[in-house]
Amino acid sequence: MAPALDTVKPSSSRCDRSNAYDEQHQKDDLMQVSLVLELYEKQGQVLTNTLDVEFSDLEFFRRVLSVPDQDPLMYGSYKIDKISNSQIFDKYGFMLDVDRYDCYAGYRQIS
Repeated sequence: MAPALDTVKPSSSRCDRSNAYDEQHQKDDLMQVSLVLELYEKQGQVLTNTLDVEFSDLEFFRRVLSVPDQDPLMYGSYKIDKISNSQIFDKYGFMLDVDRYDCYAGYRQIS
């Protein structure tokens, strides 16, 4: 015998999931992410400087820095070598001193 309709609990509806999805995206919209370049002294690995690149091309940096598919949003830190430094200069117009510093790039949450 089937249970009475008033005793059946409805499963999560598509509307409920949609609302949860919208709420998460509103939180994501509040979180800003920027490309951060980190410069470390070659001797001692002391962080010397950080630079925020406000407008950046994620796919360009993923390609130039050979970011693995396991990190699609590039939250890891990836070393900038002489070749990638030259490609970044061609696109963005700035050059890092990779002879003096170990330089890394990755996307970070900013406030």
